[in-house]
Amino acid sequence: MTTLRLTVPVGTRPEIIKLAPVIAALKQSGHRIRCVATGQHYDAAMYFEIFAGVGLTPDATWQLSGSEGERLGQLLASAFHDLATQPADAVLVLGDTYTAPLFAMAARRFGAVVATGVCPTPLAARSGVLLTAHRATNVDSPERVQ
Repeated sequence: MTTLRLTVPVGTRPEIIKLAPVIAALKQSGHRIRCVATGQHYDAAMYFEIFAGVGLTPDATWQLSGSEGERLGQLLASAFHDLATQPADAVLVLGDTYTAPLFAMAARRFGAVVATGVCPTPLAARSGVLLTAHRATNVDSPERVQ
């Protein structure tokens, strides 16, 4: 089995709760996981209580400040910086929060596969996780569209 370098950004309480077992399973399978707490929703007491409750410690914790637009800009800039300094083979994102598309944009820029759609379907129940993967190299490629 090939060991993958995976970045898993989490920005909200539901993302932490839903992705914690996925992160644990991927680590147990021998993959190198980097969990990033993006600070999208940040309350120190709640944030770390949730992480502790699911047995997960983030490798990086960001704190965003300013208006909503400023925080989004910081999140995108931080995602670019993170993937530039901590390259990943893939980025696993979940949901419709700001964290997911902004990290996906950064992943595309740095050539990492974006895995989305962790969902509790019957197939996922049998296999553990259901993902759809999007390779950065086949986005907007006219040859692949034909």
